[in-house]
Amino acid sequence: MYISLIVSEKCNFNCDYCYFTGKNFQKTIDLDTLKKYSWLFDIINGDVNFNISVGGGDPGFVKQEVLKQLFSSINQKVIISYF
Repeated sequence: MYISLIVSEKCNFNCDYCYFTGKNFQKTIDLDTLKKYSWLFDIINGDVNFNISVGGGDPGFVKQEVLKQLFSSINQKVIISYF
């Protein structure tokens, strides 16, 4: 299985090809939103063949505590990549 997690819409680049360019996207994931998806992490951690792609805008805009909670919620057998 494969899932993409968009953790931020913020980005400080202005790429011509990006669908975010020219729009005022400012949302980033927070701890409350992450907690709402705890059921998803139960499913992810039960499947050995799972890939998660993390991205959106720039994940650097997400608070470190949120990213730590996100990655600590995921089983180490899961493959994580960034887009």
